Amino acid sequence: MSQDTLKQNDASFSTPSRVDQDTPAWVRVVGLAGKAAFILGLLMYLWNAWVYLSPVKAATEGAGLTTEPSSRIYPLAIPLFVLGIIIMLYHASRERDHIQRRIMGILGIVFFCLGVLFATQLLASEAIKNWLMTYPEPSLETANSRGKWGGLIVTIIMALVLFKAWIAPFIRAAAGYRVSLLGLSASWVKYLGKPLVAANTLYGVVFLTLLVAIAFLLKDPLLAYSDTVLKYSEDNRVAYGLGSYALLFMMVGLPFMLVMANTEAEESPWGRVPTSIIGLVGIVAALIGLLGFCTDLLKIPDFTLPYGFTLSILGLFLISLYISQRNNYSESGHILARWTGYAGLMVCVIAALRSLLPSITEITWLQDTFESLENLNLKAYLVPNGFLYMLLGGLYCFVGFLFCSERKLMILTRRELASFFTSPIGYIVLGATLVVAWFVYSNWVDELVMATNMGAAFPEPVVAPYFFDMWIIIFMLIAIPMMTMRVMSEENRAGTMEILMTAPVDEFSIVVSKFLAAWLYTIMIFMTWAIYPLLLRIAGQEAFDFRPMMSSLLGLCIVSFGFVAMGVFFSSITKNQIVALLLTFAGMLAIFMLYFVEQTLSRNPKADPNSPLFEFLRYISFVHHVFLSFARGKVEFKHILFHLSFGAFWLFLTIRVLESRKWR
Repeated sequence: MSQDTLKQNDASFSTPSRVDQDTPAWVRVVGLAGKAAFILGLLMYLWNAWVYLSPVKAATEGAGLTTEPSSRIYPLAIPLFVLGIIIMLYHASRERDHIQRRIMGILGIVFFCLGVLFATQLLASEAIKNWLMTYPEPSLETANSRGKWGGLIVTIIMALVLFKAWIAPFIRAAAGYRVSLLGLSASWVKYLGKPLVAANTLYGVVFLTLLVAIAFLLKDPLLAYSDTVLKYSEDNRVAYGLGSYALLFMMVGLPFMLVMANTEAEESPWGRVPTSIIGLVGIVAALIGLLGFCTDLLKIPDFTLPYGFTLSILGLFLISLYISQRNNYSESGHILARWTGYAGLMVCVIAALRSLLPSITEITWLQDTFESLENLNLKAYLVPNGFLYMLLGGLYCFVGFLFCSERKLMILTRRELASFFTSPIGYIVLGATLVVAWFVYSNWVDELVMATNMGAAFPEPVVAPYFFDMWIIIFMLIAIPMMTMRVMSEENRAGTMEILMTAPVDEFSIVVSKFLAAWLYTIMIFMTWAIYPLLLRIAGQEAFDFRPMMSSLLGLCIVSFGFVAMGVFFSSITKNQIVALLLTFAGMLAIFMLYFVEQTLSRNPKADPNSPLFEFLRYISFVHHVFLSFARGKVEFKHILFHLSFGAFWLFLTIRVLESRKWR
């Protein structure tokens, strides 16, 4: 062997070894177990549905005996299905082989698109059927048939929209530059000869054709299952029966799409496919949902609840996901955020004007000037449609402004809000919220069942006991200090506050951005509290007055405004997170104890409940505000003003604490 060869061998052995990028074997074993659990749970659920719809009766031993099904019903179908999804999602996040990641991402896209197409088929067919039933000519059978095939046409149109979202990233990758949405069709024809575009065109056409067929064929079996097994009424089987399946398909596929979008390289078109589909579906859902403010003029008064409101919230959620994924490296996210804010402002203004129109048309001098106003007889619009669309418009406007604004305050707020989604504390509090809410919900349902069994009527507002519960107070006393304890104390401990103060931002922007982030996350936490009453509405099929639920959530958000501000202040005066937590807890507990002080003093026979002392204690006690006023549907401006002033006071002190650093 020559000396040159020996030197080359030595050099090869002296070079550093490559880092092994293979996925650990145990991760793939866990992923395989997740796939098995997912398939087994799905098969169990399908078998249960088959057994319920077409039960196999066992032979009876003698005449007069009742028959019983011989097939076994598996109660573990749904737990296995959910467990399989969670395990597969973990596998997708740890998988290093991009081929397997893409396979699981495509599986998520398939489920998500199936949910979208099924919802389109469902809503379009029902809308066409109801529209035809307003005419005296067609029978119910004819209206059902025309609605079914009309829904198929609309579903095919939606499939073409999804195909456009699917193929757009590959066309842009083949072109080498950003192709506008309007010029996408011409570019598709131009670059169809490219292998990347041609192959994914074939895949998209095949998959979407199959999904359209499945969505079309899936409606009737699920409709029969909802009618015969779940016993849904005619008014509830679409909105709360079949609609829940559409949302289930979408929510199953969405996490896999996000994992695929975040694990692919930025220049890879595969990483942009999920966000492209999410953004386009979000835009369509938002447009249809927000147009609900004018459906009452078209004689469709039931569109707002639940369809319009649900589509609007779903659209805002998907648009927010798209913007957060694209905002860092694409101008499209910034453009969509800006138009989201414009759309929200327009809807909010129109809904406010629509709410004022009935009162304006009743003004005497206007009726004398315009005699035609006397014959309009406009119905009240503020409750519930006007309020809901003003709320939705405000949310859209805020989200658009939050993502597209280049103001220092908004940039810092986005940064701080994102930190809650990367911190374990945020997910711990979110999980604890669902657990505590489930416990309160189970106790509330037990009370409802007990009252029903005893033949007693449960008084309205039905949701008041769910929100007026001691556990929610205990949860507030623990959750808010946990979320605010690290907001500024961590900056003080790590020494990054001095670095932040050297940036071109003032104390007001720093304090308010940290407060807004913590308060917005707290609002999101409290919004999850409404999940279980909505599930009761779906399962129970009985409508209840939802306005006390909305006022209760408003009360929780308003009260948390002051408490979060207090937590931010205590976090700013210490470097220890535990100390900040204890101080905030002590402050909230002191205010909470005022309720017991008032209750103890009122037991005195000589006590005057209308005295200034009792009025003062009730005015500053948040228990009276949220649970004895807001939870019963009574919203008073003095309570809102008190908590806003309370929060502004603590924010003022926090700003002064930061300004005092200049004098040290």
